[in-house]
Amino acid sequence: MYTVALIYTPLITNFKRMFQIAALCHLISYGIFIPDFRGGLNLLIGIISAGFTGYSAALYWVSLGGYMMRLFKVYNIQPNDQGKYFGIANGITSICNLLGAAVTTFGLGLFGNQVYFSILTSLAVVSWLICTYFLKNFDD
Repeated sequence: MYTVALIYTPLITNFKRMFQIAALCHLISYGIFIPDFRGGLNLLIGIISAGFTGYSAALYWVSLGGYMMRLFKVYNIQPNDQGKYFGIANGITSICNLLGAAVTTFGLGLFGNQVYFSILTSLAVVSWLICTYFLKNFDD
């Protein structure tokens, strides 16, 4: 799924919409785990979730690069400074991954799967709302 997304993602130039689709894919990939399935159905749900997660990751990374390049043009950021801003964005993402893993391990690990995936689904809704209402929409 990730490879398919990488092939077709560059054709989309509305980066705000790409972020929204990525957030919705994460919402789906977390939300389908809220019911506590057992056995073979859980495996099938895991495969479906992995597909949505891979697709959303491809959309996110491609749209992040494209969105930042558009911001560089709008705000006239010089090429010498662009690497600094890409580094800051990557650093924020890395810190979020680290904090997310710590919260998952030490906080949410104390609760069951339903609570865990309900919280992740709620965070995905917040992510979608931020993408919808706070990102600049560039006109092509």
